[in-house]
Amino acid sequence: MKETLLAMAGSYYEFVQKSRSVSKSWCWEYYQAVERDIKDAKLRRRIYQQIYHLERFGYFSENGFTAKALDKLKKWHKKDSGGKILPKWDKKWRIVIFDIPEKNRLSRERLRFYLKDIGFKMLQNSNWICPYGDFDEIQNFLKEEKIEKYVILIVSDKISNELLYKKKFDLL
Repeated sequence: MKETLLAMAGSYYEFVQKSRSVSKSWCWEYYQAVERDIKDAKLRRRIYQQIYHLERFGYFSENGFTAKALDKLKKWHKKDSGGKILPKWDKKWRIVIFDIPEKNRLSRERLRFYLKDIGFKMLQNSNWICPYGDFDEIQNFLKEEKIEKYVILIVSDKISNELLYKKKFDLL
């Protein structure tokens, strides 16, 4: 169940963008879209059963994932794919600030999606924050997108409203 929910969460955004709408049966539309790529009949059946289970127990709604599903995903997100707990917070904030021109709009959107995907939260449209993070990984992404000159990476010991962000990242 965990693997299916995580896989669906990972590709949900992309799937919704392609389909342009979200219907009540989006989870089954998702299944139909990926089942063609799954050659193993047992694996296809297992994924089908897990989607049925997730839908039956209230993890999906016509608007996407329910609060119940998001709580589960949030809990699982605290662990990386190896099952290890995230490292102890080093009391430093990673901040990404960017001002990417309109001509690079697609790269700007990809950067926002990438930051969200690796655990950053938005302070403002072009300001993102996270208590964890690897700037080398982010710099590689910026080089691939050819937007490194528009982005500033900061590590800070203190920020204003720190208590608010500690709550957002479950650091209390």
